[in-house]
Amino acid sequence: MVKQILIYSVVVTFMFTFYTFHSVSSDANRLSELVDIIDVAENKDMLIKSWSAYSKQENIIVRNSNEVENMIENIKKENPRFKWVKENVQNAHYRKVVGTRPSEDNNLDERIVFTSYEDAGKQVISITHQINGEKWNSESRAVVSEKMQSDSTYFTVRGTMNEAKNDELQSVATDLVAAFSGEVKEGLTESDFVSISAYNQKWDLGIAVNQEDNINLQIGVRNSGQTDSVNVTIGTPIITTEY
Repeated sequence: MVKQILIYSVVVTFMFTFYTFHSVSSDANRLSELVDIIDVAENKDMLIKSWSAYSKQENIIVRNSNEVENMIENIKKENPRFKWVKENVQNAHYRKVVGTRPSEDNNLDERIVFTSYEDAGKQVISITHQINGEKWNSESRAVVSEKMQSDSTYFTVRGTMNEAKNDELQSVATDLVAAFSGEVKEGLTESDFVSISAYNQKWDLGIAVNQEDNINLQIGVRNSGQTDSVNVTIGTPIITTEY
């Protein structure tokens, strides 16, 4: 399954269905992992193009539709600058509400998706929150620290390494893993693409890939089409965007 994720772009809903975080920390804020990735990227002279944070709360159980509506109204009140749309669905027992806040002064795009469905007379709710940004600064850090409060949080950083050569993809990837003091668990090598899954003991979370191994770091390096640069994507615990 992990090899398929390495080969194809990651589908977030699929990923959350089949994988579970294993965390030994009571601190739900995973901001330190994103900061570590950005620090390593900058130390390696990687030109950061964008970053994203994605979190999900799922299997929230409430008694009835009235409680669902109350939760929706509370989320809207907590996020008054969002534009909210109720999406039409064919199943009357399923509802989906999407809130978006496009980039403003802080250059951050946000999206919240609230879904619920009926099961055994109860309402089952999931809430996803995604933040996308280009520049990382104190304001970005404050927003992510405040809003990404779930153990199920995924961070991804994308950029280019302008001094790297396209015939050195494997070397670039393994060098980045070493910069995180990571232990390689799995990998995929193609003519124009290398992906490595690893485990960083500094981070106290992981995704089980078998009965013995966890991963919490993925690095993808792809041929950029230019002779002196490569595209790099770094994610924890796995990359959540196409790379």
